[in-house]
Amino acid sequence: VPTDFKALIQRFYQLQAERVETYQLFEEGHEAYLRTGPHYDFDHYRQLVHEITQAFCGISKEVLEIKEKLHQEFDRPALSEHIEKLQSKEKQKLELTAKLQLARQRAQDHPEDEDCQEQIQEIKHEIIKNKEVLSEIMQDFNLIDIPLQPDTCLRTQPKNCLSSRRRVEFCSPGLGSQEPLCSRSGRGREGESGSEERQ
Repeated sequence: VPTDFKALIQRFYQLQAERVETYQLFEEGHEAYLRTGPHYDFDHYRQLVHEITQAFCGISKEVLEIKEKLHQEFDRPALSEHIEKLQSKEKQKLELTAKLQLARQRAQDHPEDEDCQEQIQEIKHEIIKNKEVLSEIMQDFNLIDIPLQPDTCLRTQPKNCLSSRRRVEFCSPGLGSQEPLCSRSGRGREGESGSEERQ
């Protein structure tokens, strides 16, 4: 964790960008998992969930360290409080994302069940509300006398936010020689034009 205030804030925004990319990888991996049905490749999906969980835990750990530094070393309790609110909503977002993935699998397994589709729409609505609150928290955070803009990470290293973390892989059966859908271990996002275009 950086010790300089400006670098600390910049690192916070970079970690938020990492969260966004990790969610994208999670979504891609789950879509690949669904394509392995009805005899799902659960072993690979379980490994994906483990990798994603580890990534989120690492991000949260560092964000909490930044929160403590802002409060204790820089006497910025307002910023610290906003990060605490953010962490709570990020936790809720991850829980909702997991619920949505389970609901999508149930809907795929039981296409005749209209309740499954209704549940999916309800969860999606909750996720939308959650994202709106997260956006408001980030906007408020940026307004509390921050010398940096929130797109700092996007202006500097948008493709390398996860470069220091182990990339997750998910290969579903039947893909043959195709490379992993989510990402490639030890490689950056450069050269993955197809994935970039989808984003």
